[in-house]
Amino acid sequence: MKYYLHDSNAFNDEKITELFINFGFEGLGLFYTILEKLAQQEKPVKTSVLKTQLKVGKRLNKCWNFMESLDIISSNNGETFNKQLLNYSEKYLIKKEKNRKRIANWREKQDNVTCNKSVRNTYVTPSNITKDKISKDNIITSETSSQVQEIFNLFYNSINKNINFGNKTQRKAVEDMIRLQGFDRVKKVTTLVVQAYGSQYCPVITTPLQLKDKWSAFGVWIKGQQSNQIEDISNL
Repeated sequence: MKYYLHDSNAFNDEKITELFINFGFEGLGLFYTILEKLAQQEKPVKTSVLKTQLKVGKRLNKCWNFMESLDIISSNNGETFNKQLLNYSEKYLIKKEKNRKRIANWREKQDNVTCNKSVRNTYVTPSNITKDKISKDNIITSETSSQVQEIFNLFYNSINKNINFGNKTQRKAVEDMIRLQGFDRVKKVTTLVVQAYGSQYCPVITTPLQLKDKWSAFGVWIKGQQSNQIEDISNL
């Protein structure tokens, strides 16, 4: 995991205070460095390897033994771990796996929806409904659905792993942009957005809705880069 929970008042914990009294900031530094190593591996680490990486000598080994006596780190079968962090890692992995399955199920449903829409598009219009009564803007073809998915993937694969593929507002934003600007243009601008993400003064855009709302602002920023290789979209 990239981070672990750390209470802002951890220093007030009785065991942490005892560690500070006996070994000062050196002891605290060793303790939190151990936690970082354990969090990075998301599982117990061989004690000998961990001590070698942290260059634990005689003095730090006394600190190590003291932390074990406080039960803020534990060693068993030649491996070191922190009980609280290990519990958090297990919950994190469970949540991560559930999220992966949720996204996979959603994508599978979208594939089924696309197939159903393709079949429905072959139906003959009932005789009591004229073509004039059917709004083309409200008909989402399988091609449009595929295009929407492609725009979402551009965000997901680069700058926003948490993007919600099923959010109706976000999907409508893509559909609106495709209807007004055309798919090729929306795809090109989205590619520019993810490439420019994090650049100085560049509007923060991490979702389709933000792109729709900041389309003009992004165009102004692009124009300011004075690059002949990038198309001016400020007047779109």
